[in-house]
Amino acid sequence: MNCADETSAKVDMVVKKMLQEAYAKAKELLSANKDIMHKIAAYLIKKETITGKEFMQLMDEAKKERDEAEAALRERFPELIGAKPQGEAPAAETPDTAADHTEEASAEAGHNDPEAE
Repeated sequence: MNCADETSAKVDMVVKKMLQEAYAKAKELLSANKDIMHKIAAYLIKKETITGKEFMQLMDEAKKERDEAEAALRERFPELIGAKPQGEAPAAETPDTAADHTEEASAEAGHNDPEAE
């Protein structure tokens, strides 16, 4: 294998990696936005064409519906989603957690760093 062959092989590997990453990202985006994609597909089946403005309106509507549905789920099932219902006060800090927060803030400010002195 000469230098050109080695370079070509390296380029091929880099390109292959880039394509695999792009494919994975595209697949992730399509899966995450499947509901929006179905709305747009239904619109296209009905109208056959779509303008940029119509597309953006459908996107905005679908995102708003998704946000509302997620908010309703968080409100209804906070223990499953990991969020507190609206209006619920945060849990009171214990002396242990308060000390942890103080140490973290102090460390972030560089106060407990021997090299900072």
